[in-house]
Amino acid sequence: MKKLFWVSVVIAILAAFFASTNPDGLDFISEKFAFAEKGQEGSALMAGYNLKFLPAGGISTSVAGIAGVLITLGIFWLAAYALKKRDDRQSNRLACFLILMLIAASPVFAARPLVTDDFGTVDSGRYELEVGYNAETPKVGGATANCAVVQIKRGFAYNFDFGIEAPYATTAPTGLGDAILHAKLKLMEQGENNGLTARVDVKLSNADSASGLGSGYNNYTAMVIYSKAFGDFRTHYNLGYTLVGVAAGAPEANTINYSAAIEKEVTGGVDVVAEYYAVSASAGSTGNVQVGGRWQAFEAIRFDAGYSLALNDNSSNIVTAGLTAEF
Repeated sequence: MKKLFWVSVVIAILAAFFASTNPDGLDFISEKFAFAEKGQEGSALMAGYNLKFLPAGGISTSVAGIAGVLITLGIFWLAAYALKKRDDRQSNRLACFLILMLIAASPVFAARPLVTDDFGTVDSGRYELEVGYNAETPKVGGATANCAVVQIKRGFAYNFDFGIEAPYATTAPTGLGDAILHAKLKLMEQGENNGLTARVDVKLSNADSASGLGSGYNNYTAMVIYSKAFGDFRTHYNLGYTLVGVAAGAPEANTINYSAAIEKEVTGGVDVVAEYYAVSASAGSTGNVQVGGRWQAFEAIRFDAGYSLALNDNSSNIVTAGLTAEF
């Protein structure tokens, strides 16, 4: 395995300096049959097998090639690690989920670090990827739990997108948590920052519930999202209801979820954000206030960070940081 990895890296480096400058298959055909001008330009992370922060050429292409090797290796290592820890039935279910992630390749929802969603959807044929890391400490008792979250989303129409959220716990017990499927349909749009959207979420039961990584049942959420701009301020409001799957004989556990957020650009490429979000349930309600910011470091990449303060004993203080990529 190690030899194969290093051979792949060497090939990625050397091949970059001998790569052809001629159009690839799709570009060649589009030029030959005169429909190249109908194509739409995209802002891929490694467009033309180059990285935007390095000069175009062999070195940039080599670094892009090595990045591709590492990403591919990481995906298959994660899949193998997760599958070998589960029985055959769970392994088959998780394998289907991982394959679905790769095929649907899309990410997400309210622009990080916000929990509150906005009414916008990903443009048709475009993708969005969000990667975040959260450290969550219960306000009363309990140890800090760390979790990485990957959200991928794709636009399938001008007003509809679909995404998948996959959490991975990095503190014991470690492993993949229950995945969440998200679908958004834009119902009304009144300008760039004003509109109404409906969203449906389905939390799956793919994770190992025996070890505490999953709940062992599916949840279903219906939500309405309204966004409204007031001068330089952008506001977002969410209201949802979740049907929580519970074991036979267990008490009702459905929840009402609501939140409100505000955003403002303070300088070129830098936003400050704040929000209040809460969950109301018979078993105990939670409430948090979060403040944070975003930095548009590159055309298609922005970084973010936030701190969420627990407002009652059922809530947790959360530190989060991550990035969003569009392509």
